[in-house]
Amino acid sequence: KKISEKQVLVSDESKNSNFFENNDISNKPLSRGWYDIASLNLRYINSKTFNKYCPSNEEKKSLFKVFATTRCLSYGFREFAGCKKNIKKILPEFRSNFFSNNKNYNSFLFDFLLKIFLNKKVTKHQIPKEFSKVNINEFKNLINVINDENQFYSHVKKLISYLQTKEEN
Repeated sequence: KKISEKQVLVSDESKNSNFFENNDISNKPLSRGWYDIASLNLRYINSKTFNKYCPSNEEKKSLFKVFATTRCLSYGFREFAGCKKNIKKILPEFRSNFFSNNKNYNSFLFDFLLKIFLNKKVTKHQIPKEFSKVNINEFKNLINVINDENQFYSHVKKLISYLQTKEEN
């Protein structure tokens, strides 16, 4: 197939994925990193499982998506070196599209989670003051269940209740 046909196919598939909900990428010329993000999303996020656990409150849903996204990317970065390279090139653009709500807080959470998921460990001194309400064991437990999407999302739902949202600030 031609690149333009593949672009439309990936864009259409991405619309059905929770990762890109409310982020229209269909009208943009897409670089390789966007294809890789869409592919990782389709590979590592089960839509039914995601929807089962995803909160309806918009602020908490936004946080939930950050957890799901960083889990997905950490898998892809470890498994596919080329994806990591391509995605890192478009990460600033991805962040500006992805973090429309509570931009600074969610971006900060994204960086923190991606780091601990890639390292598969967390220490007390790594936890930023913004997340001081969360016990280190909650993050450790999250890392321990990262391979089980149901357990991961169940734990995330509990964990985001400890995080501040814009409504609570």
